[in-house]
Amino acid sequence: VGWDNTKALPMKEIDDGKYAIVDALHHDGDSFIKFISKLGQWAPQWGTDATGTWDAGPLVYRPTEDVEDPAAIPVGDVAGNYYIEADTINLTYRTILTSGELYLVGGGTTVGWDAAAALPFTQDPDTLTKFTLVTDLLAEGGMKFLEIQGEWAPQWGSYDGAAVGGTLSYRENETVEDPPEIPVPGSAGTYKIVVDLGKMKYWFEAQ
Repeated sequence: VGWDNTKALPMKEIDDGKYAIVDALHHDGDSFIKFISKLGQWAPQWGTDATGTWDAGPLVYRPTEDVEDPAAIPVGDVAGNYYIEADTINLTYRTILTSGELYLVGGGTTVGWDAAAALPFTQDPDTLTKFTLVTDLLAEGGMKFLEIQGEWAPQWGSYDGAAVGGTLSYRENETVEDPPEIPVPGSAGTYKIVVDLGKMKYWFEAQ
């Protein structure tokens, strides 16, 4: 969306004052981002200071137009899908380059918890952050979404434990506690699983 603040991307509130999104970022002559809280307005906004780097740093708050703009947050040198998180209470941010791939594993799936046999999703070439997979699911059990086949981190689980329209929870490495499993819809059958990382949501469509 560039610097058009009328088209700013909505972030998902994943905790009190903490927001997240996955978006495709690229590095060119204007490779920076900021966070705003009112569509079409530059205040309130959050930027950073001279210590902020592409992967983490402090947030600097600009409550009104009368306050000087904080520095923009730089993006990474590698183009790709980034997990972007802003904590407006603790005034920190972080961005993590994701693999750009997604795999399904879990007790409610046909492959069980064999991460090496995890089923690949298909990436939407237009959005880059939406993934789909048509597969059989069992009547009971859970699942996770893996970024790398055969590895348990990074992974996506459930934030709220919902089987329909649930919110995703990100585990970026092995030091982070496992998020809860994503539950199956409740009836055995063939489903299209849709994962929209840009909206931090997942849902199931019976086939």
